[in-house]
Amino acid sequence: MEQAGKITFVDAVRLGFTRATDFGGRSARPEFWYWVLFLFILRLVTTTVDAFIYPEDISLNTGSTDLAAVASEMATLLQHSLWSTTMLVELLLLLPLIALTVRRFRDAGWSPRLATTLFVANYGGLAVGFVTATTLLSNVTVGGSSALSQSDSLATFAGLLAFGLIQLVCLVVVTIGAAQPTQPARSD
Repeated sequence: MEQAGKITFVDAVRLGFTRATDFGGRSARPEFWYWVLFLFILRLVTTTVDAFIYPEDISLNTGSTDLAAVASEMATLLQHSLWSTTMLVELLLLLPLIALTVRRFRDAGWSPRLATTLFVANYGGLAVGFVTATTLLSNVTVGGSSALSQSDSLATFAGLLAFGLIQLVCLVVVTIGAAQPTQPARSD
């Protein structure tokens, strides 16, 4: 597979699947970044498939001033994204991504526990943000704009913003960690 330390895109994808549950060992930068490229290409494909399955999601009515109607459309969009091809593929490939990131962090001399913590924070924040957004949208859809007080709306928005910032920080730290050069193996 590897000749003279070189890894190809195909090698990286093959290793991503064959080492999907291997949290030990190390993975070099090219293996990680080729896997990320593979995930990006796959995401383009699945998003295109989702656009054919749910064509109404492409053209949301953004000009509406009826808060309940907008909330209803957004709730439908969230529901469609939960049952999308993209979500299914991402869930199936989450474990290989976490395992690869743990190996890459170890190779870079960073703590593998940090990689795991970042994924828990990222996806935990995503889940809590999803539940928060769904609750907000269902309250507005059922009760209209009078269902939420201004302080509740601001608190919900601040919470969603905080979850978004947590995800951004996690992404930045994973990117920095994965970009680090290989460190010599420690002989503990």
